[in-house]
Amino acid sequence: MTVSVPITIDIVRGAKADELLGDESFLRQWQALCDTCPWSTPFQAPPFATTWYRVYRKLWSPTLLISRDATGQLHGLLTLAVAREGRGEVALAGAHQAEYHVWLSLPELGNAFIWEAIQALRREIPKATLSFHYLPPDAPPPR
Repeated sequence: MTVSVPITIDIVRGAKADELLGDESFLRQWQALCDTCPWSTPFQAPPFATTWYRVYRKLWSPTLLISRDATGQLHGLLTLAVAREGRGEVALAGAHQAEYHVWLSLPELGNAFIWEAIQALRREIPKATLSFHYLPPDAPPPR
């Protein structure tokens, strides 16, 4: 089921993303979103993603596409990374070390969140391409 509520995407990069990745409140909201999202996998959970960002920090800069509700609660998240070597490559967090790539959102936001996130990414990094090689079976297709 999808809803037609306005979805605003905030793109958080670099040092500001690092701050969020160390913020316990944000990490709790992220884990709660993982627990609520029927198509989440361990590759989108904070323990995997934050470890991957830390291990590969010399190669990749964290980039988070975030949507929140009116109360500030996280209701959509796409974890990305931008190559630091200036080639502008964008990968989903985990890159080739994560078998399943997917976005997280409340179930009712299903494909609406990912659609808006991709549109925001296009505006921010016009030449970016994303490849979702394997989607979990419950993931809704982008509209």
